[in-house]
Amino acid sequence: MARKRTLEDELRLKAYLIEATLHEKEYVPSFPKEFALCVFCWGHISGRAQEYSEGFHDEESQDWICPDCFEKYAAYFAWKVIPMKGKTFAEFLAEEEELEVPII
Repeated sequence: MARKRTLEDELRLKAYLIEATLHEKEYVPSFPKEFALCVFCWGHISGRAQEYSEGFHDEESQDWICPDCFEKYAAYFAWKVIPMKGKTFAEFLAEEEELEVPII
């Protein structure tokens, strides 16, 4: 019989996220029923009622992290965050274009 995974096992499997640079983002679906899943808790990030509308996105792995899991694991993973600065994602992108700063 296989051994049940512990929290330590799960975190070890996510080692690629250690010191990752995360982008705080509003989730913008491509079509109405599309959603992203939090890589830790599998919570829906979609913007629909009773679901997260924004989260933290790792551009390299394309993983999303919900706000609750971000708070829970931020110290362990030592993430670097590029914040939206209290703006919607569209406003954030417009500001970055004005400054001519490349979006990574």
